Amino acid sequence: MIALHVAALAAVLAEYLYPFSYDAHGVERISALDFTASYALYGFAACVILVLLGRVLRSVVMRGEDYYDGGR
Repeated sequence: MIALHVAALAAVLAEYLYPFSYDAHGVERISALDFTASYALYGFAACVILVLLGRVLRSVVMRGEDYYDGGR
């Protein structure tokens, strides 16, 4: 867990020290995401939204506890 935090901090520091001024793949950057660690925050928010949507989906498709009992 500590190594994961160190790697994340190193990635944010690398982006801060060497900002990405252009995209080598020819894709335009989104101007709203031009602050340090923006893509990390965007990814974290996307993961949180996926987990919350998964909880909603579970309540929609989940079957009852006695579903496989055959109605006994």
